Amino acid sequence: MAHPLYLSNEKYRQWLKAGLGLRYLKEGLAPFCEDVAKQQHKDILDNIKQTKILPTVTCGQCAVRTLKPDHVKIGKNKCPLGQANCNCCCKGGKIACPNNVCGAIYDNIITNHASVPPAPNWKNTQSQQWTVDPWSIAKCFINVSGYDLKTSAADIDCTGLLHVIINNKYFHNHITGTDVFSKVRKYRSEIFRSSTMELENANTYIDDMIAVLQDGKELIYRKDAKEAVKKLQEVAPANFDQYAAVVPPQPAPGPVPQPAPVPQHAPVPQQAQMTPKRALAPQPDPAEVVPAPVVPVGIEHLQCVLDQGTGFRLLSFDAMSNDQLQMVPTARAGMGLHVSTPIKNKATQTSRDDTEQSIVSEYDSDGRTGVNRPELKDKDKSEEVS
Repeated sequence: MAHPLYLSNEKYRQWLKAGLGLRYLKEGLAPFCEDVAKQQHKDILDNIKQTKILPTVTCGQCAVRTLKPDHVKIGKNKCPLGQANCNCCCKGGKIACPNNVCGAIYDNIITNHASVPPAPNWKNTQSQQWTVDPWSIAKCFINVSGYDLKTSAADIDCTGLLHVIINNKYFHNHITGTDVFSKVRKYRSEIFRSSTMELENANTYIDDMIAVLQDGKELIYRKDAKEAVKKLQEVAPANFDQYAAVVPPQPAPGPVPQPAPVPQHAPVPQQAQMTPKRALAPQPDPAEVVPAPVVPVGIEHLQCVLDQGTGFRLLSFDAMSNDQLQMVPTARAGMGLHVSTPIKNKATQTSRDDTEQSIVSEYDSDGRTGVNRPELKDKDKSEEVS
């Protein structure tokens, strides 16, 4: 965002302070101008009523461009009131007010204009509203156009109000002088016509704004002017430093440090190349391994015996029938082996001792099955042949 950079600029903050001063100045002048403009409007209508002996002063039909004034020209196209291009100097086409009112108001506006020669701004007014709207008359004293639709002092900016005070002789009766008012009006142009929107010091402008609101004739006693002066006095010493803290101080311009060049084929550190290995389970010390106990196998009363070291299970011979061959499971847990050994009971020709020897011979000394060992298979085959 760019606005914090502007707020950190001291000259820009001075410009803002001067603009804020104009705002407070307008707040102090607007009620004063409203009251004086209404009083002037009332005095004009009362004077016309008394001078022309009219029961009522009203009209809404006349237009400025075609209005015939009450005064008449003198000599050859010369206005007695001194206005250039006055309606009195036009050869024809001007219409007198049917109510005998608007021509007198036209003359009063020219007479009260303070410039030399008098130069009311007729573009800012609507003559149809002269008898009902005070600011339709007061706006004629604003040199700058664009106020034709404004209806009160609250609608008019500080510049317009200052123009009314300076250019209207009726307002001069309510102030001590116009010098400070004229100075502040020029300040307004300097402030808002600054191309950079920067000022060296706004306090000079604010001091004169305070002087306007403390004019000794009437303004100094008005409540609105006093409140505006208090605001201006608070703004004058302020620097708005809190806005300067928005942006940290920028370093002085200098050469920009360049980063060190990185080689295109930079070697990868050895540590980065190493792939972390899976941690192995701790192996027991061979010296601490306790051999599984040897379980004796009896032929007379073999029961279901579970060897915790080898996981072999032997079935009882008593459950075997005389003619059915029973299979002795000799699977080792976790090895997926299942070796079946045919066994006959006492009625068979094989003796019990031979059967016991056949069962025991299926295991090694360490309890592992020897079915897949070639030497055991060859031995069994030799026994079958014999």
